[in-house]
Amino acid sequence: MSRLLGLGWICWALVVSVQGERVVEADGVSVVHVEAQLIDAAGNAVRHVDQMVSFAVEGGLTNIGVDNGWHESVQPFRSKEGMTHQERCLIHLQAGHEVGMATLTVSGEKLSEKRMSVRIR
Repeated sequence: MSRLLGLGWICWALVVSVQGERVVEADGVSVVHVEAQLIDAAGNAVRHVDQMVSFAVEGGLTNIGVDNGWHESVQPFRSKEGMTHQERCLIHLQAGHEVGMATLTVSGEKLSEKRMSVRIR
């Protein structure tokens, strides 16, 4: 679907991926790193546009930080949202002691919402 973003008509989407497995130990210290990435209709990274993305966590995971890797970023690390930089934004989720499933929802203006589940064992 095309959107006018001030840079012309472009098609883009949000991809959410986990570094490692979608399983974490319920030990109170294990961390899951999840990356939100902007891509175009052909699957190419959209590096020329920065986009605010929001993160919502349900279940036994706690958001312990959001970062985009840019050394000049002044956005707070402890936040429920983050600006992408060079197409990416990362959220760090820490497991508690509760066993079960947790869900992360990532969304942004003019982007389709993405959900992913993590099993806590």
